[in-house]
Amino acid sequence: LLGPNGAGKTTTLRMALGLIHPDSGLAYVGGDPVLPGAAVLGRVGALVEGPGFLPHLTGRANLQAYWAATGRPPQEAHVDEVLEVAALGDAIERPVRSYSHGMKQRLGIAQAMLGLPELLILDEPTNGLDPPQIAAMRPILSRYAAAGRTVVVSSHLLAEVEQTCTHVVVMHAGRVVTTGT
Repeated sequence: LLGPNGAGKTTTLRMALGLIHPDSGLAYVGGDPVLPGAAVLGRVGALVEGPGFLPHLTGRANLQAYWAATGRPPQEAHVDEVLEVAALGDAIERPVRSYSHGMKQRLGIAQAMLGLPELLILDEPTNGLDPPQIAAMRPILSRYAAAGRTVVVSSHLLAEVEQTCTHVVVMHAGRVVTTGT
């Protein structure tokens, strides 16, 4: 999902997640309407408008608390797999308040991947990452999608979308301008 700031990318993602309601019509995910409490949302992971964590807890404890709130069994979380994505090393055992912006962003992406959802929605996922971290994220997202899942990324950076995505929807002023490969 590509477009300048203010194009409506985040608003569109928030509608797809049921966080806000469209002015008209319905949002659908996987053919199912997105309504409050919709079962389809259990198959979606998302990072929209930046991560939020409990600063006094460690990165690991934040992931565990988030997963526990879903009510799903701990073994379904795939914590070790998502920790590879975060690439935080020993910092995962430190309180999140000591993390840099980029570290929090990577932990937020890992949190969105908990449970290995069928649909992963990432709003400006490279925000706060340095160039090597951005480069490292590209193959992670590609592998995730190659496993039969869908990854939706919003960005205003054309070069990043070109290097990461297989399909594009270009938005401007709340409207779709074009779509394609």
